[in-house]
Amino acid sequence: MFFMIKKGFSLSLFENFPNFTFSMKDFGVSGIDTFASDTLIQVASFDITLDLLSVISGEQIMINEIIFKGPEINILSLPDGQSNYDIFKETTDETLFETSH
Repeated sequence: MFFMIKKGFSLSLFENFPNFTFSMKDFGVSGIDTFASDTLIQVASFDITLDLLSVISGEQIMINEIIFKGPEINILSLPDGQSNYDIFKETTDETLFETSH
């Protein structure tokens, strides 16, 4: 999987005050292996607006809004069952899913 950001990202408290907004502009994800030359998703911009107090408290972050502008999604499947959206690498590391109580 190749993640590309062409224009960058920003964090803002002013855009949707009193909420916290994280934005990424002109980014995409391309495939792996057989689909390495194919783009899975290309997005003009992605914004996520979070409740500021939940971000500060750090306990449970509340998402107010998710916006995709200009998304282009390219889903491909081959006759042998391979799909371009299967982009996660397998792992045997079980510590990734442990939770503390």
